[in-house]
Amino acid sequence: MNTQDSLPPHLPEAEWMLLACCIEKPTILASVTADHFYLTECRAVWDKINLLAAHPDSVNPITVPMRLERTLQVATVEALNRLPSPANWPYWLQICDEYRMARQTARLGADLAAEAHAARIAAFEGQGN
Repeated sequence: MNTQDSLPPHLPEAEWMLLACCIEKPTILASVTADHFYLTECRAVWDKINLLAAHPDSVNPITVPMRLERTLQVATVEALNRLPSPANWPYWLQICDEYRMARQTARLGADLAAEAHAARIAAFEGQGN
């Protein structure tokens, strides 16, 4: 099993494309949440976009990368350059939303398994008395 198999469900390309869509078309910001992003880098860009959104016309392909750390600048500009069209944002949002729900389901499953394991141990310890 490789590292990618052990990570929660996510698709980096979809996260970066959704961010690029948000930068190119800020009117969609209300449809996107931080939970759509698993990658720490994408969440950092998302947070910066939301800070900039408080100022009219601040969310654009020039301003957003300029306000990011160098490593995030490069990744964000690369995503903007790969984005065929911000009109595809519903597609990228759907993919990120499906992965968001998969992460929530996996978290719930892990929590239920932990609770079941704890109950089994408590029951076993109770039999020893």
